[in-house]
Amino acid sequence: TALPISCKRDLKLLMNSTGGGSQSPLPLYLKAQLEFIRQNFRKSTRLLNSAPRSPTILPSGENLPSIYFNNLGCIHASMKKHHLAAYYFRQSLVENDRALASFS
Repeated sequence: TALPISCKRDLKLLMNSTGGGSQSPLPLYLKAQLEFIRQNFRKSTRLLNSAPRSPTILPSGENLPSIYFNNLGCIHASMKKHHLAAYYFRQSLVENDRALASFS
């Protein structure tokens, strides 16, 4: 399915305004999600892997490593690679537990 032109324009504007994801990986995560919706799993994985790694929790509460592994799990589950998907989902839970432990 093709993305609406306005959606592509908005995504391009977001990528340009944030320096292509060099400061925050969230624009790349959004672009990877859109590719996932289009069932372009290889490109979605490539975008996720190109995002800068940061072991931080954003002020808004998002745990970036947990989001990263959860997205990879969704991609692999859609590709019918269930064992690999389970591995990534487990990694997401581990990262989430690690983030919660840092608050205690």
